[in-house]
Amino acid sequence: MLLQPSRITMLLLTAAISCWLLIDSAAAAVVILKNGDRLTGRIVKMQERKLELDPDYSSVNMVINWDEVLSITSDRTMSIKLYGDAPMPDDVGMRLRDRILLNTLEDGGPIRLEDVRSINLAEEDYYGFITAGGNQTSGNTSTQALNVNGTLIYRAQEHRFMIDGKYNRAQADGEDTANNGAFNVKYDYFLTRRLYAGAFNLTESDQFQNLSVRNTTGLLMGYDVFDSWRQLLAVGVGPGIVYEDFTSTPSTVTPAATWAVRYELRLRGNDVIVFHRQQGFQDLGHRKAFRINADQGIRIKIVGRWRLTVEYDVRYNSRPVDNKKTTDTNFIVGLSYDIKP
Repeated sequence: MLLQPSRITMLLLTAAISCWLLIDSAAAAVVILKNGDRLTGRIVKMQERKLELDPDYSSVNMVINWDEVLSITSDRTMSIKLYGDAPMPDDVGMRLRDRILLNTLEDGGPIRLEDVRSINLAEEDYYGFITAGGNQTSGNTSTQALNVNGTLIYRAQEHRFMIDGKYNRAQADGEDTANNGAFNVKYDYFLTRRLYAGAFNLTESDQFQNLSVRNTTGLLMGYDVFDSWRQLLAVGVGPGIVYEDFTSTPSTVTPAATWAVRYELRLRGNDVIVFHRQQGFQDLGHRKAFRINADQGIRIKIVGRWRLTVEYDVRYNSRPVDNKKTTDTNFIVGLSYDIKP
């Protein structure tokens, strides 16, 4: 009896899937540790100096300190990302944009193990945090203050997205003493390993500056001076357009020159993070105002993903509206939670 075409197709498909499963189940890695231990299984990923291995002999994945690894030999190709300041060898493995495809890594090889930032993490290259702080007093004086801010950075090959948000609200004896916020979205496209072209949109409001809304849209040409797990320094400059709407004056649209700086330094492994974020604007028309927003501080690990954050923010405007000061500052102490894969 002849088999119908549909049954032949199903048999061929079943055979193909069975072969693939057999091949995939055999695709394993051998991890040799510096103490001589030999582990076998499937490489899941490596991030933040931790290697995750799905062992052949257990249903529970193993997490290994990256500093303990001597070599990896994998039947399945590994997608490897190096730290930004590490040399990228041209004659080793295959290149997939900012990744190297390899089956072997070893101490003393063409790629140093300490230069490996991540393995098999192409779709999960993101990190960020959210911080909340405030205070409340009662008695002769009644005050309340709340600050919420956060950052999220996502990198997918040559694309990088950044989101920064901040909101401050304070009251004294039932009356507002601070009410302001800012939201910034930025996109970078990497033309080379470090050179990028980007765009951003920053929206701000401040009740006590009589600012209903200020929206700044701009383009940036930037460069990552440092891009490693220990240190990040990104700088960029470019043109922008500023729309301002004050409650006391007519709205305006002004061309501007803009620049941006973002810096992070990690100490004691990842326990302490020192940071500085800055954006500056020089209006080229109307009042020719010079403005700068700068956030700086330190984030100290408490336990797990929780950190203590101490931050000092400065907002400067050389040409505020009448009867307003040029500089606003904000000192923040709060709890921070890390967002990461």
